[in-house]
Amino acid sequence: MDSTEALSLIRKGKWSTAREKLEAVLAKEPEYPDAEQRLATVKTQEQLAEWYGKAQEHLMRANWQEAITCLEEVVKLDSAYENAKASLDKARREYQLEALYREGIQYFVGRAWQNARKSFDEILDMQPDGYRDVREKLDEVNKQLRFASQYEQALGCESAEQWSEAIRIYVSILTEDPVYPEVAEKLVRAREENELLVRYMQAKSDLHNRKLVAAIELLSGIVERRRDYKEAAQMLQEARDLQEAEISYREGLKHFNGEEWGQAVEKLGRTVQLDPNNKDAFEKLEAARKNQSVKELRDRAIQALVTGESVEAIRELECVLGVAPDDQNVRDLLEAARRHQEEKARHRAVASDQDGETLPGEIGERQRGKRRLAESTVTVTKNPLRKLPVDGEKGCKWWLRHVIVPVVVVLFASGGIATILLKHFLSPRELAQPSAPVISPSSPSTAIYEEIESPSPLLTGKLCNGDFESGFDCWQQGGEMDQNVECDGNQCYAVLGNRDYGCESVPVGEAWIKQSFQVSGTVSSTLSLSYRVFSYDLDDHDFFQVSVNGQQIGLFGNTEWNESSCDREVWDSGWRSIDFDLGPYRGENVELSLRNANGTDKGWNTWTYVDNVEVH
Repeated sequence: MDSTEALSLIRKGKWSTAREKLEAVLAKEPEYPDAEQRLATVKTQEQLAEWYGKAQEHLMRANWQEAITCLEEVVKLDSAYENAKASLDKARREYQLEALYREGIQYFVGRAWQNARKSFDEILDMQPDGYRDVREKLDEVNKQLRFASQYEQALGCESAEQWSEAIRIYVSILTEDPVYPEVAEKLVRAREENELLVRYMQAKSDLHNRKLVAAIELLSGIVERRRDYKEAAQMLQEARDLQEAEISYREGLKHFNGEEWGQAVEKLGRTVQLDPNNKDAFEKLEAARKNQSVKELRDRAIQALVTGESVEAIRELECVLGVAPDDQNVRDLLEAARRHQEEKARHRAVASDQDGETLPGEIGERQRGKRRLAESTVTVTKNPLRKLPVDGEKGCKWWLRHVIVPVVVVLFASGGIATILLKHFLSPRELAQPSAPVISPSSPSTAIYEEIESPSPLLTGKLCNGDFESGFDCWQQGGEMDQNVECDGNQCYAVLGNRDYGCESVPVGEAWIKQSFQVSGTVSSTLSLSYRVFSYDLDDHDFFQVSVNGQQIGLFGNTEWNESSCDREVWDSGWRSIDFDLGPYRGENVELSLRNANGTDKGWNTWTYVDNVEVH
């Protein structure tokens, strides 16, 4: 009975009940035919049904990994069981699609667009008709990849400073994706950089074309916004130097045309220092130096004539001809000096035979001197000076200063001849000027000139009025800014510039004072002075400068601030004392120049106090 029921249950696929019946049969009859074999088959079928049933449940729930595990057990027991193999293939495929999708989504969220596209492409390769929202995700991935490519292209444009192209790309990205990371910030920076670049290139063009005012305005704006932008700071300094060079060049030409050689050398020297490409300034500087040397040598010759040192005068005039061999006026003066020296020697020899030689002591010397003076006067009055060429009023004045006056000085004993010559070459107005020399027939040869004005420092060899107790006596002064002398009790000092300009309404230019003097040729000399600088600017724009013969020997200003400012208390150097060695100028006539400069704009005032200018 149990055996028959078991067979019936097997045919119906009720494996658990069939197994129970067969186990009961074998318990009663262990040797029942085919019972053991049928029991084994029932158990296998029971396992297959169990695994397959679980697999179906997992497939329904999309638990692909669990379904794969169950189906693999089914196929292992019976590869032909139901549609287990097909279900297994499907489960495996779905599992792989699910894994690729999760991976793609992870890359998508992390904006790893290349990896995301790879995962989504594999899904569509496996399932071309689509999988979930893979197609939509892939479209977004491709768009983001396009944005990323454009972004990289824009970064490349930034590196190449192609700011306008970078701006175009950033705008394109933001039009489609307003929140694309960093693009908005990049766009702001690119627009700023593009504006700076346009200004910089325009300033560079203006500087090249010598449009210095426009270049300085553009470069000042750039440096104010970003001091380290390219070479803007260097170009700004170059433009300011060129502007200062142009000012110095114009002033130098003015001095050159006015035959003011010392000032011309200073201004033209400053010009070529700031603008080495100014060939005309170089040529005029050399000419001014040459003329300055000629003037100094000629002045020394005249001074030698004034003191009666004819031999020294001849030597100086010969030096003048060494520098200016074509100067016919100097040649004529040299010839006159030589003739005068020869006549002096001849009359000195003649005088030794006269009875004055026999007179005792001081009386004899006085007698011999009178005789020599009388004979010397006769000799020189025979010199054909009036036959020398004269070209108009300017020529008359030149001959007066450089030929007639020195010769008249030598003729110190002949007041009548001196008066005739002076009246012949001087106009009534010039004779009335205080600076015209007064000839005293009775004066000794060492005191011919009686100057109403203070003697020139070049004649005394000393720097005078360095404490400014007498205002600007002995000093030349000038410039676009004020120059004043202020006194506080018994203490006076020069003021270059003006604190009353305020901070933002300052004349563009400078205030300067200068004085010429002769440096000792026998002992070492030192120039010393005290100064105090007040400034709202930096020392590369505004400064106090000390120069000798147009060459800077000291420059002082505000080195403590990082930028110019009118919003803080004015910078004050305090009183400082400095010394300069004048050894390189030993025995030379030099020009000392003290200069307060106010850059190239009307902002940030700078002014300087100066006192105790001494040479010792």
